Amino acid sequence: MIERYHLVLAAWAVGAGLVWALASRVAPPLVQRRLVALAGLTGAVLGAWNDPRRWPWLVVAVLVVAWADDTDRLHPLGEWAAPLTVVSLVGVWASVPDTEPALAAGAVLAPLALALAVGRRPVGPAGTVALGVAVLGSVWVGSAGWGAALATVSAIGVVAAAPIVDGFRRTRLSPVGWSAVVATQLMLSVPLSRVIMRQSVVVAVMLSAMGLTAALLVMAVAPGQQPQSRARPEDN
Repeated sequence: MIERYHLVLAAWAVGAGLVWALASRVAPPLVQRRLVALAGLTGAVLGAWNDPRRWPWLVVAVLVVAWADDTDRLHPLGEWAAPLTVVSLVGVWASVPDTEPALAAGAVLAPLALALAVGRRPVGPAGTVALGVAVLGSVWVGSAGWGAALATVSAIGVVAAAPIVDGFRRTRLSPVGWSAVVATQLMLSVPLSRVIMRQSVVVAVMLSAMGLTAALLVMAVAPGQQPQSRARPEDN
């Protein structure tokens, strides 16, 4: 059930996210290369400050801010890695017992993710780690110590699977490939996460492992774009 304080938290988080989205256009390079990490830290502070399980998330989020992103090593999903992480956080929010961490993390990240997608600005290794920390931290704090809830970490899906399969280089997917990637992320984020929450810990871990394996397989077999052939001089 959505309470009034959830709406207040979401409003503050979206406001903070809009600040980071604006910073993506006007901030100096020192800040630009840490924007995703800064948004992740903001979400951690807003979503977990009063929770006794907050410290691992906050400490790791602070450490990631110190790591400048490398714009020469790109996430395989390019500028869509951040929006797909927002999808992950929606799934965590819809599944775990304590929804505030995922709500805050997702609401802060969403405006920045949109700005990065519109500006066609992919994240690098540091940004990818920051996205992962946002999901893992939301699961850790939001689980409230419930074992099955921790297994919803599979919601991270293709955001984590893509660099494992392809490394940090841009992958040129075909429309069919992109459809498979997006469909997999949606399935892992919401339906699977909610099913996991209804299982015993053992079954939940098995389902989570199967979901992550599916994400790896999809990234491994997703069809890419065929390179355009150039006409040879003798063909003219």
